[in-house]
Amino acid sequence: LWISYQGRKFSAEPYSFQKNKVVSEPFIFNVSYFLQGIYLNLHPTLYAVFIFSNGKRQRFDEGGVIMPFPPGVTTLHYIDRTVRQGDQIKVTENTKDAAKVTLAVIVTYRVSDPIKVFEIQQPVETLLSRVQADLKEYIRTHQYEDLISNGNFQVIDSELVAKYIKQQH
Repeated sequence: LWISYQGRKFSAEPYSFQKNKVVSEPFIFNVSYFLQGIYLNLHPTLYAVFIFSNGKRQRFDEGGVIMPFPPGVTTLHYIDRTVRQGDQIKVTENTKDAAKVTLAVIVTYRVSDPIKVFEIQQPVETLLSRVQADLKEYIRTHQYEDLISNGNFQVIDSELVAKYIKQQH
């Protein structure tokens, strides 16, 4: 009860992430051997991932009293759970029938598994570079006429492109 009483004194604040970053800087703290619990004030736009001294990671989607909590040094990272938009990606590639096609897309994304973010160095940059590679592959593996969604020869069917990219991962 004391942990809850003390924890509720503070409001859950949003975290301001840097561009192309979805993981906060680490917050390092000690968990008491006596209380072995914490109160997590977690803003609804965030996940929390604790990394314990033994290397184990644990995800939290909501705040509140967390007990039992291993005593000792613990690291907390906030992970952005909002939908984010990347910069425009522009790709020029030749189709199967040698037509030159330029495709410009804007990728929207969000973190669905905050634990996996720690398994990828530079997760946002990695995502965007893979999408760029997938777009090039999509253009190379299709005929020009197959890419066009209507007869004006300028518009590529975005649903087909999105479906292709999702199938690759």
